[in-house]
Amino acid sequence: MALLRTMIVFLLAWVLGTVLISITSTHIILHGLIEVGATIPLDVRLDTVLRDLAGFGPTLGAITLIGFLIAFLFAAWVIRNFIPAPRIGYTLAGFTSIIVMMFAVYWFYYFDGMGAIHPVPAARTLPGLLSLAMGGAVAGFFFANFHRARS
Repeated sequence: MALLRTMIVFLLAWVLGTVLISITSTHIILHGLIEVGATIPLDVRLDTVLRDLAGFGPTLGAITLIGFLIAFLFAAWVIRNFIPAPRIGYTLAGFTSIIVMMFAVYWFYYFDGMGAIHPVPAARTLPGLLSLAMGGAVAGFFFANFHRARS
């Protein structure tokens, strides 16, 4: 029963992280357009968020799933053996996994001959990358809180 609960909480954290990262990515790009003079009404913003969730969400979800699986398993091992601080451990794992996965995507495209452009525009700057990573941190914190609640 504990394994099933862990899997459900993990899947919920993964969906939460993916949605937050996608929405953040969309708004970073829209903000860039506004900075150069574009006017973007609220209905266009909402439509863009929904289209990005539908279009970018599955790819982002796969990237996030791989990152979270590796990071959360490593965090569980560290928490069990060295530092019994699940909230900090899983939050940092979620945060770090997004940064690592964004670099992995960049290097994949770079070595695949696509050039030195990042396919996730919001991750091209440090503030953008850190903003996306905050979605991973929220997912990790969510996982830690609901995973710990089991008795």
